Amino acid sequence: ITNSKFLMLWHIDTALVGLLFYYLGYIFMKYINKLNVIINSNKSLILILFTFPLAYYLQYINGRVSMNGNYYNNIALFLISSLITIFSFIIFTNIILKKDKLFKVVGIMSIFYLGYHSCLLTPVKHFIPYMVSNNILTIITSILVFILLYPISKLCLKYTPILVGKFKEK
Repeated sequence: ITNSKFLMLWHIDTALVGLLFYYLGYIFMKYINKLNVIINSNKSLILILFTFPLAYYLQYINGRVSMNGNYYNNIALFLISSLITIFSFIIFTNIILKKDKLFKVVGIMSIFYLGYHSCLLTPVKHFIPYMVSNNILTIITSILVFILLYPISKLCLKYTPILVGKFKEK
């Protein structure tokens, strides 16, 4: 988008691309009632089976993208594939949330998980042997951090809801 050293220092260019997604989310929320007809329909699984491969194909054609380095290859392909992927994940999570209560709790506590997962990463990594491959180590670490944070998040939601953005109503 730009090559200015000053803007790159502050990542203003990346923030503007992020702001575009934020704005599109705002627009999406304005029309959520109309879109719920599509999202909650019986054909939503078929839509996912079409949109995920389409998004993957567009991302494959576009190539490597680095928002940090302000490198998007073809910006139109980047935006289209990103929006298709986001829409697919919205439909996918709605299907999962109807069937699984655990993911609903994680969704409610996502700010808590984002804020406190790093506190557990170092101790958990310390106790996992490094002989395992990086992919397996990452999966094991993620599962352990999730399991360890789950009871803490439930207690936090019950006794200190303000820490997760919930306020007691008067």
